[in-house]
Formats: sequence, C-alpha cells, structure tokens
Amino acid sequence: MSGWEFLENMKKNSDSIYEVHVVTISINPEDKLRARKHNSISSFTEKPFTSKKFKGDNFI
Repeated sequence: MSGWEFLENMKKNSDSIYEVHVVTISINPEDKLRARKHNSISSFTEKPFTSKKFKGDNFI
C-alpha cells in the first residue's frame, strides 16, 4: 500500500480529524500538487532535508 492509498483508506474509514506531515524521497512535482489538494496534509517535505526546510517553507 502506498502512502496515498493509506491516506485514502484513512479518509474513508475514519470520522476523526487528523493532520498529516509528509516526509518523502519523491522528487515528483505531481506529488506535491497532490498533497496540496489533500485537506489533511499540513506539510510536505522532501528528503534529504536541511534545517532551512523546517523554517516554514515546507508548509503547503
């Protein structure tokens, strides 16, 4: 199961509100666009990362 499949399963099977912070090795720009459309994803960070990425520019 991919991370995207997990999120869709979670969305379908839960009435809870949750906040997701994605940390990924994906460099596919489509993944970042997809994350922006998902209302539960609060941040999207690509690995490897530096401390600069945790100063606010990773939030979508």
